[in-house]
Amino acid sequence: MIKVKKGNKVVQVQESVLPYYLKNGFDQIDKEGKIIERATGGKNVSVAEYNKALDAIKQLNVENKSLKSDNKLKDMKSKVKELENIKKELVDENKKISEELEKTKIEAK
Repeated sequence: MIKVKKGNKVVQVQESVLPYYLKNGFDQIDKEGKIIERATGGKNVSVAEYNKALDAIKQLNVENKSLKSDNKLKDMKSKVKELENIKKELVDENKKISEELEKTKIEAK
């Protein structure tokens, strides 16, 4: 048997009729009363609740965009640091080659 809840009313139903209850505003719950599956119909939301949800979604979208931007910045900083390390290695290698070339020129004279 599956438990469903609407408001303060909790009912145990067979799995075969679960879709009916979900369409009529009941949420499927577990043994602790936590929602497993939300109702797919049969519920009304006030305009105030709807607007509050829209405001929350808007705020979350702004925050999400900001976090994605921060992650891109971190990735770019990491790549810049990696390139700076490569540049240092190349400069050091170039210096060694230049020194060896000068030694070779001196020895050739």
